[in-house]
Amino acid sequence: LTKHYFKDVNSLLRAENYFFAGTIWVKKPIVGIGLHAPLAPYLENYEPKIYKSKTNYTYDQFIINAKTLENIVLCGFVEMGTLFSLTYIVLIAIILKKMITNVRQHPEKRTRAVLLLMPLFGFFVHSMTFDSILYPHLNWLAHVQLGMAYNFGLDDGSA
Repeated sequence: LTKHYFKDVNSLLRAENYFFAGTIWVKKPIVGIGLHAPLAPYLENYEPKIYKSKTNYTYDQFIINAKTLENIVLCGFVEMGTLFSLTYIVLIAIILKKMITNVRQHPEKRTRAVLLLMPLFGFFVHSMTFDSILYPHLNWLAHVQLGMAYNFGLDDGSA
């Protein structure tokens, strides 16, 4: 990491989200705090670990204004809880394992599989800086790709 990363306010705020999410998750790990629940009440007694503001813009103000942790993994575990998040991750893993098994049996389909997985990978990377799964006009794309991955190889047999 460069020195610039540690001076960029946006990067510091996003890094601070991990610590803040951890403090919330410890309080309600199983079912979370609820989808779109306000995060501001959890700021009480929270002391930022990374973002030490040298300006008037505090971490509290950031959370109050943003109303989000800006990361789908943090959002999942904090807002929807560990139970839902692990179930969702396991279901995605099952879909991908089924697809990989099919590609191993039919190596000629490898290119199609890679082309199918590229948008999913892009969606995942995008979701690490944005709660994209909470927006239907974005998440349907990823879930359509997951549906196609689940049914990968169930076509007419052509490569």
